[in-house]
Amino acid sequence: MRSAPRPPCVIYCPSYFKPGVDAPEPSLVNVEATGEFVYNMRTHDLREKMVLTTRQSPRSADEFADVGLEAAPCEQVEPPRVKESPIALECRHVQFVPLPAPEDGAAATAVIGQVAGIHIADDVITEDGLVDMKKLRPLARLGYYDFAVIEAEQIFSMQAPGDDRFATEKRVHSA
Repeated sequence: MRSAPRPPCVIYCPSYFKPGVDAPEPSLVNVEATGEFVYNMRTHDLREKMVLTTRQSPRSADEFADVGLEAAPCEQVEPPRVKESPIALECRHVQFVPLPAPEDGAAATAVIGQVAGIHIADDVITEDGLVDMKKLRPLARLGYYDFAVIEAEQIFSMQAPGDDRFATEKRVHSA
């Protein structure tokens, strides 16, 4: 989800309780306990392993090892990042926003975090130092069990009249 660019923030929304599970979502518990989290970009290449991380697992489990991902240390926050993810954002908790619970009791909480550190894989950076979005193939969560992959031919740039914050000539993507 997009938020204000300064300070850069990340917003995500885990279910607080899943139907039939008596424990809060582990990622939410971790943010409550540490005040930190890491956003790891989900890509088409990582889809099978990343979806396994959504399973309810014991708090003591090594989720990275369980799904075949490698943990890498962060520089600004304590939680590790997913080494295989091309982009990881180290975040410090700013605010929880409780959302209304539906009748089934699967309440959710929006988590807002300020970006404290950024990791970007060298192979997705252009000569101009920008992220080449066409190389990422990011996943979008659509709802239910549905996802979409954003392919290179679907990405385009548009500039609002008078908006030169991101010079168009620098927004060159690979073909």
